[in-house]
Amino acid sequence: MDDIIIACNVYSYGKYRQRAFEHMKAIGIRYAEVSIGKPEDADEWLRQIELNDLRISSVICPCDVSSDEG
Repeated sequence: MDDIIIACNVYSYGKYRQRAFEHMKAIGIRYAEVSIGKPEDADEWLRQIELNDLRISSVICPCDVSSDEG
C-alpha cells in the first residue's frame, strides 16, 4: 500500500486556503497539489510544505497552447 498517493489541491480549500497545509497534515494527507503563482510567493509555499511534513505530488501551471509564448 505504500505506492498509493492521495493528494489534495490546496485551492480546493477556497477562502480557507491559508489553513490548507495544516489541515492536510491533521487528517493524514501527505501530498499536496500546488499551483505556480507569483515567484515572490514561492518561499512561503515551500516553508508551509516543509513545516507540515508534506510533499508536492503535482504542480499546476497555466499554459496557453494557442500562443507561441505558452
